Amino acid sequence: MKTFITTIFLVIIVVSGQRSDASEIVQIDHNQAGVLDGDTLQIGKTVYQLAGIDAPELGQACNHDGHLWLCGLAAGYRLHKQLEMETTQIKCFVQPAPQGLPIAACLIGDEELSSILLKGGNVTALANSPPHYAAAEHLAKQASLGIWSGEFIPPSQWRKGRRLPNEHDFTESTRPAAELPWKHLERKFLHPSKATHAACMVKGDISETNERLYYSPLDQEYESIVITPETGERYFCGDDEARQAGWRRKGEGP
Repeated sequence: MKTFITTIFLVIIVVSGQRSDASEIVQIDHNQAGVLDGDTLQIGKTVYQLAGIDAPELGQACNHDGHLWLCGLAAGYRLHKQLEMETTQIKCFVQPAPQGLPIAACLIGDEELSSILLKGGNVTALANSPPHYAAAEHLAKQASLGIWSGEFIPPSQWRKGRRLPNEHDFTESTRPAAELPWKHLERKFLHPSKATHAACMVKGDISETNERLYYSPLDQEYESIVITPETGERYFCGDDEARQAGWRRKGEGP
């Protein structure tokens, strides 16, 4: 186990670009972690980026044999379900990042959460992540799992505005309903304006105290949040976009 823990520290150091192996350890029960998307968690007042991976954005669609599906939302649900199944505490080793969110390498039993998501084809490995992350991604590629079952834009490029040729024509996911637990909600995600993308589903709400807060479809209160564009409220295509625009999570500390 000591060797494995050392590996976790190295993961954090490589991903964050920092030399120090100093790390905070956070232990949580599954119901203490809020899932924003396929690679982002909120624990208490802090939002964390999972180490070594990049998930499709919540509004991102992937192509499976000519049919579009919401691969970003699917990745978020996969992470949510993985945490929901755990009965033991989850241990996360946290390292501050030079820029952006603090990075968390989390253990579920003796396995890294990031590796689990990579093996399922839910997320991609970052270019500077350790070799065992790339190996996990390779297994998913070989088996054509998840996003590797067809075509997709790398998440980093999607955030810069690149899209699949027909992605703006997205109307609803075409994968079997059993794979889409949000199917009954999907039409609520699709908005008439396609100026940016048809499936921008992160809700940017302005609270009674004038706080600009954003909500993911994976949040319990998501359904109750009504967006009124006339008051400055809006939809985002992903949580990164919301954060860059200055919106924050409910309960998030400074």
